[in-house]
Amino acid sequence: MPVAYLDLVGGLSGDMFLAALLDIGLSKEDLYGFWRQLPFAIDLHLERVQRGGFSGCQLVIRALNKGPFPRTYSDICALLQKIDLDPLLFKKAQSAFRLLFEAEAWVHGKSLENVHLHELASYDTLADILGVLYGITKLSIEEFWMGPIPLGRGLGMSDHGALPLPAPAVLELLKGFVVYGIEDEVETITPTGAVLLRILNVKQGPIPRMCLKNIGVGVGQQVIESRPNILRIFYGEKEFTIKDLFLEYVCELEADIDDQSPELLAEAAVRLREKGAIDVVVMPLLMKKGRLGSKIKVLVTPDQTLSLSQELLRETGSLGVRLKEVKRFTLPRKIKKVKTPWGNLRVKFVQSKDFLYFKPEFEDVKALAQKRGLSLPSFYREIIGFLEHNKKTIFSDIDDKHPEIPNKVD
Repeated sequence: MPVAYLDLVGGLSGDMFLAALLDIGLSKEDLYGFWRQLPFAIDLHLERVQRGGFSGCQLVIRALNKGPFPRTYSDICALLQKIDLDPLLFKKAQSAFRLLFEAEAWVHGKSLENVHLHELASYDTLADILGVLYGITKLSIEEFWMGPIPLGRGLGMSDHGALPLPAPAVLELLKGFVVYGIEDEVETITPTGAVLLRILNVKQGPIPRMCLKNIGVGVGQQVIESRPNILRIFYGEKEFTIKDLFLEYVCELEADIDDQSPELLAEAAVRLREKGAIDVVVMPLLMKKGRLGSKIKVLVTPDQTLSLSQELLRETGSLGVRLKEVKRFTLPRKIKKVKTPWGNLRVKFVQSKDFLYFKPEFEDVKALAQKRGLSLPSFYREIIGFLEHNKKTIFSDIDDKHPEIPNKVD
């Protein structure tokens, strides 16, 4: 799975993001081909420049042959609908502008319908946002990470006069992210950069484990005294495929408990699973002084390590959690909703060149059995028999993509 780490050395803007994507392999010709769908022409000036000893791409975008840009959210949505965009790209672009308008509305104390964009009301902003979203789709990047966000101070000019930096709308968009201040009086994060971080669901943490493929450098327009004004993108593959197996890295949390009842430990396991743990195991343990206790092991993804460690401590009363990173091979499991004579149910399955293994979702089988007043053991065997008899038909249309997992049985 392609993954990218955003190294915000000097901050982030839309043109820096797009320049870095072009530097890691996005084709300039493909980008121009995409932009031809827009109701205005784009002039793109791309050159390699030096910043603080770094060589990177600097991008200047200018929209040509343009009329007045829509300034209300409904008008911008109407403009987006006129462009022949991929449905997912359209949805993300619409979400980006909604977030921009919501941030402005919060800052000015107005409703979404009554707020107007000012400096951001430009075709250049639209080209930036659509260009970045197109580039990410083209490069198939599915996951983004970054470290803390650097924020400069000072004053910036706007239609409302002098505004303190970071701009109020930027701060609203960055709520929930870890930030730190630098002494330079400069805008390090533009509203376009901030909104892209939000809609791309960028996670914060260390550089994720990946097979590094390329590094892109996007250079900003401003000069920052204390650091090079660049964005670096580390681009790579998060999963390594060996035949039909995926090698992935997960974390194991572990604690020994000697002062909790089985009822409380069972509830702790339930809550950990609800919070996103991959798996939770509780096993008996003989502890010091011959006391009977329990060992609880929780398997989590690396980005869940901190939050689920805190949850484990809170729910068990343990004073510490042991942590280790482990590797595991997994088969690509999928889930499909299957229509049976008794109703719809979900079936988990693994399909490779050598074998097909499947198992009906137990809760779905139980719900259908209860609905029809049937014996659960015998009904489960009937379901297995039906799936086995019809497996060539049921699983013949499955491709390599993971189908959507339904939330409930109809």
